[in-house]
Amino acid sequence: MDINKFKCKKNNRYSDYIKSRRSQYDTSSIEKTIKKTCEIIKSGVTSTIIYGQPQSGKTDMMIGLCAKLFDEGYDLIIVLIQDNIQLDEQNMTRFASSGINPSPIGIADALEPDYDLKNNKNLVFCRKNANKLRKFLPKVENISNKIILDDETDYATPNAKINKKEVTTINGLVTKLFGNNSVYIGVTATPARNALNNTLNTDPKKWIYFEPHTNYYGCDFFFPDPLLAEEFQYNFVGLKDESSDQKKEIREAFFEFCVNVAYLNLTNKKDEKFIMLIHSSLKIVDHIDEKKIFLKIKNSLICREGKTFEQYAKHIHHVAERKLKKYIGDHSLTADDILHYVLDNMSRSGLGVLDVEGKKEITNKSDYTTDPLYPFTIVIGGNTISRGLTFTNMLGMYFSRDVKGKMGQGTYIQRARMFGKRDSKTLPHFTLTMPLQLYARWWDCFEMYKLQLLHARAGNPVYTETSDNKVVPGSSIDKAYVDVDKGSCGFDIVPVTPELEQIIEDLQSEKISKIDFLKKISDLPRPLITKVWLNEVLKSKDENAYVIHRPTAFIDDMKYADIENITRTKGGLLSGGMEKKYPNASYHFWPLRNKKGNIRLWFFNRSGESRITYFKSKKWSSEIV
Repeated sequence: MDINKFKCKKNNRYSDYIKSRRSQYDTSSIEKTIKKTCEIIKSGVTSTIIYGQPQSGKTDMMIGLCAKLFDEGYDLIIVLIQDNIQLDEQNMTRFASSGINPSPIGIADALEPDYDLKNNKNLVFCRKNANKLRKFLPKVENISNKIILDDETDYATPNAKINKKEVTTINGLVTKLFGNNSVYIGVTATPARNALNNTLNTDPKKWIYFEPHTNYYGCDFFFPDPLLAEEFQYNFVGLKDESSDQKKEIREAFFEFCVNVAYLNLTNKKDEKFIMLIHSSLKIVDHIDEKKIFLKIKNSLICREGKTFEQYAKHIHHVAERKLKKYIGDHSLTADDILHYVLDNMSRSGLGVLDVEGKKEITNKSDYTTDPLYPFTIVIGGNTISRGLTFTNMLGMYFSRDVKGKMGQGTYIQRARMFGKRDSKTLPHFTLTMPLQLYARWWDCFEMYKLQLLHARAGNPVYTETSDNKVVPGSSIDKAYVDVDKGSCGFDIVPVTPELEQIIEDLQSEKISKIDFLKKISDLPRPLITKVWLNEVLKSKDENAYVIHRPTAFIDDMKYADIENITRTKGGLLSGGMEKKYPNASYHFWPLRNKKGNIRLWFFNRSGESRITYFKSKKWSSEIV
């Protein structure tokens, strides 16, 4: 036997992984993202971030990325996970079941004295836990050619003490782990905190956007304009803002879920397993009370005796009648059929409580997340279900967790656990039950989020908030490197060219419309505004919604002028008089010049009651794309 022929190691992990996934779904987005990431790394960048929408398939992309990086010659990949036992186990299971080679190991195995992390390829999972990182650092900090893959990079990794010239514990440990001989790749749906914190010196213009897959349903689907009820393509149940009987609300939401499960399984002649998520509090004591609600309902429906049973059965029957009227002609079902199904299968229900971090009640968490075992699966939780966890076949969600002050955008964007890969046939039957005012506040967060994605993808990273929400906690914003503009946003400073002068002249002589002017200045070799961003703003077809202010004005002639940056150090740019002159205008644009031959387009959003505040890092110049 020639032993040498067995010493050759194959490097086909990535191609094998992509082939295995192509049979299940379109992998083009994963392949595009991984290709771009490898190009960024090969260009010499050692710190970057992959960002994409919540629940958009980032875990599958990360598995493919690890496979590719192993093929490219990297020997050690350390996957950092938020300090959440449930999420750690879920991600490790998904990596292992993908068939990636090497299989992932936990930190306990990696810390074994005889475990070799230097001479073989290793994929190590480590929670962002101070004790675990301290123990792990001595074993890996001197290993070169390693990758730090930080899942939920905006969680714990940014330095919340940056303005105090101090370092938070996790930020310091991750920085040491990164060292001078590693590549850091963060992954998140909400990267604003990293950008405004200047975390690990990562340059937002070198970040990579991960496109959602074709079966993805996100904020555009689940958060249409709350004033346009006809745009809802699923069942939204709006509650009064002040709840006098939360037990009743939860019970009725559960009955709605039961009817939807029965309807789908009876009409499709299948035995599908579905999940309903209850997210109303972070307190464990509240979860215990909510569990009691469901146990009482379950016991009553199973025993089928007493006044409470009659009350519940009549309510379920009424919900079924209402549903069948909506879908009349699609089936031969009756409300009796649906009620029989619910009663006959109520003993096939599961109730799992996923408590706050560090608390664990259920052993087989996949039975309540990725692989539900029961037709009626109820999941109750707080912070544990707020970020990262995937729930397969979610058909109902009761959400009432509001805040008294400003909403944290990152927190609430991550709490939209209903986002993700969904079956289009079941989506119309998904029911979201929540207070109307809370929905409006949540929607506002996503409006800001969509605006931020447009800026980032256009090469002009800007982060936005309103008077009702915060893009990131103030303590995480590196004030030395961040510009703040309330209600305004300045784009790149570019030279005034003859072509641009002609476009301005055509606008002033009314040869072109305001909208045509904006389109033309986005088509220039050095555009004043990026196309991707402009397309979102130009949703309104009403010319009166747009105003172009004096394109021949010079910042040099104004008080408190910052000539170099074409802005003012005091007082703002858009005066009250300028706004009052155009009371119906939602979007104000001002191409403002300096006498050095440069021009900068300023945008002022007045489309809503809450003016928007814009945050932009001064450290990184934006990239024109």
